[in-house]
Amino acid sequence: MQRFRLYTIALFIMWGALRQGFFYELDAVLMLTVLASAILIMILLEKKLEVNLFQALLILFTIVYWAALFYAQDFELAMEEALKVTSMPLIGFVAARLTYNNKLKLLKLCIWVGSSLVVVGVLFNLYRQNRLESTIEYANTLAIFLLVTAILCILFYLHEQKVGLLFHLTLQISGLLLTLSRSVWILWIAAILLLLLSYKLLRTRKQLARFSFVQLAALGLAVLIKWDLFFFLNRVHSIQAKASELQIRFVYWRDSLAMIRDHFLLGTGGGGWSVLLPEYSDPVYFVKYVHNQYLQIFMDVGLVGLVIFISILFVFYRGIGLGIMQNEESRLWNKGFVIIVTFILLHAGFDFDLSFPLMLGVVVLVLSIGSENLFNLTIKNQAYYRLSLVSIFAFLLFSAWLTTGYSFMKKGEHNIQSNIQIAAAQKQFTTAKWFLPWSSKAYYDAAKGYVLLGNQTNDSASYQKAKEEIEKAIQLSPKQSLYQALLLELQQATQ
Repeated sequence: MQRFRLYTIALFIMWGALRQGFFYELDAVLMLTVLASAILIMILLEKKLEVNLFQALLILFTIVYWAALFYAQDFELAMEEALKVTSMPLIGFVAARLTYNNKLKLLKLCIWVGSSLVVVGVLFNLYRQNRLESTIEYANTLAIFLLVTAILCILFYLHEQKVGLLFHLTLQISGLLLTLSRSVWILWIAAILLLLLSYKLLRTRKQLARFSFVQLAALGLAVLIKWDLFFFLNRVHSIQAKASELQIRFVYWRDSLAMIRDHFLLGTGGGGWSVLLPEYSDPVYFVKYVHNQYLQIFMDVGLVGLVIFISILFVFYRGIGLGIMQNEESRLWNKGFVIIVTFILLHAGFDFDLSFPLMLGVVVLVLSIGSENLFNLTIKNQAYYRLSLVSIFAFLLFSAWLTTGYSFMKKGEHNIQSNIQIAAAQKQFTTAKWFLPWSSKAYYDAAKGYVLLGNQTNDSASYQKAKEEIEKAIQLSPKQSLYQALLLELQQATQ
């Protein structure tokens, strides 16, 4: 089963890199369906279930997100966030019984994926606003992923002394520069200094010369691709406390603290921030995430969820601390893993990288290495074993059901966005609403379709149908300001 577990997570990493990090609903539920199927096969073949403290905390964290559906401000958004979080215990379970060497193989795969993201992004011109996004479709998340893989390049280079890894490192630093993510640039400089302090081998004249050359080569490659040295210099010059991106984040965080005070213990349910934001912002603005993972968790599932999340991190740092004084090879990896996790967590305080299940999965993989030997428990009771089988099978059926519903919604959205086959799109939304009866978004998309149809035909009946659809969406999510705005426009149009 080692190979099966290895290939399962390898598929997760490569597939996630191609599919926007599983950020969107259909990709996320399809990924969960595949992971649940793999876990069901593992449990049936291994005929036993092993759980450690780290896995138990991941399961508890996920349960809190699913429990929040009962009081969430928007049931659909809460379920989307719960589905993303569910990737954590599933990856944790698959990774738990992998050997140490196989986990390292997966981390080495991340290096190849990082290089591939840079090459594909540059070759296919996958930029937005002059920032490299590649297939991840968000520059800052690509940047933090490349930061992780660049650190891994250095760790594997220290372990294997293979010069080819420096080629990967050059590509990934170039990609990191092309994302124009100033916060990650700062973290990369800090990471270099910390690595130099942590590893004596990096401080030799030979290695300093090699890594200096790599940095210069990466900068030269990025400038060659961008064909504008001054653009990078201007971007560096703009790194300051008064940068507009940082100032607007301060506004988000201020408003989130007011929301947290009103929903301190249990939170608002996943996605509650985007629904309640008009009640707490002045002037009113819209942003889906607060750009701070800790505040996001606090708002989603309250103090209870945040304490569990911090406990997960404590278990990792505790496990690493117990193993840090082992042999030299273990010290090399353990110090590196601490650096990787710490820098991911630092950046999570300024962005929403961990809303991408791909990033969550990579973090869980690294965390599992430091937490694998803490309080292991083999469940031999047949009742618990059968309960686990039934639970996984039930979730598999549920995720397959969701995949079907989201597939129809995706097809309808595609037809609406391309402004073709609007009538066919309505049939697809009708099917999606049958599979996803709680989905206010399906009704909202159907309303938009009728508006487009009305614009094309000047038929007032289409606007009336749009009004009926958006009213149903508001019944499901009464506080969603986007729906209220469309209803107001339709009321004026049908008067």
